[in-house]
Amino acid sequence: MRVAATNTRLCLVGGLLLLGCGKSDGRTEVSAGDGPSTVTKETPVLATTSQRDAGVLTDGSEQISCERQAFASKIAIAEASGATWMSDGSLLVIGDSGTNGAYLKLSAEDGSVLKGGSLPLDRGASDDLEGLSRIGSTLYAITSSGYMREWQAKGDGFALTRKSYSIAPKSDTESICASARDSNCGPNYEGLCLIPSAPRDSPCVGYVAAKATGKLVCLVQNDDGRLAIRPEALFAVSAPKTLSGCHFDRNERLWFGNNVFAASAVGFITGHRDPYSAVITRLGPLGLGFPEAIAVGTENRVYRFSDTAGSPSLLDKYICR
Repeated sequence: MRVAATNTRLCLVGGLLLLGCGKSDGRTEVSAGDGPSTVTKETPVLATTSQRDAGVLTDGSEQISCERQAFASKIAIAEASGATWMSDGSLLVIGDSGTNGAYLKLSAEDGSVLKGGSLPLDRGASDDLEGLSRIGSTLYAITSSGYMREWQAKGDGFALTRKSYSIAPKSDTESICASARDSNCGPNYEGLCLIPSAPRDSPCVGYVAAKATGKLVCLVQNDDGRLAIRPEALFAVSAPKTLSGCHFDRNERLWFGNNVFAASAVGFITGHRDPYSAVITRLGPLGLGFPEAIAVGTENRVYRFSDTAGSPSLLDKYICR
């Protein structure tokens, strides 16, 4: 089939990377095969508040094919909401609110369950764990209300090493919810993606996926090791209420996934460290059910996990290249 690739301008205004600051008038016809191989690339237009038209919009397209692989189709966990690639090559998946930190460790090859358990939780925030990621050996999970917890592996499970804390000052009601025990409120964080090898002084050690706004918002690591939001540094990647997860691959491409209200589409950002040269590549739909979490492993393997509001949860594996 043939599809139209539309290039959308992004601009850096007062430190914000925004969509829709101007649209390219041209449409480029590109060839695509059957299935989710449509690619749209967006190259940021560099601009400041005093120089809105600086920079040059360049376009380009390529064909990327995502092929579904033999993999487990469902797992016995309710509302799979977050997933991450572990250092041993396995996948760790967590359940949503009401599951009290339930997790499953899966084989990245066939999706079989290697072990299960529960992440210990404190009572300072809800159990509405929506995003899961790690830096080094530290595991992080964020609630939809904007509260983070940290764990380290201990024995056959995990030990809570830092109780829930907010990623913004409690007075910042635009970045976190009024109550740590609320859920699906404010920015409504649905995903967490951290760079496993990120130095503490990185401008962004990762991002949170804000479902309400469709934005990936930068996280920094403070001197005490806690993660905090940097709200002026962001990528607007999805329509409001559609962004459902994010994950870094080994080449530091920043992947993001949408739910069914945006056709379950996925994409990735290349060069996220420098918004002046970052490029967003949009692929087609991946995943069954109501896709929420996304994880990306070695050899271009992309995993999607579906929150079907109960158990079991659906999952899929693809190779995109």
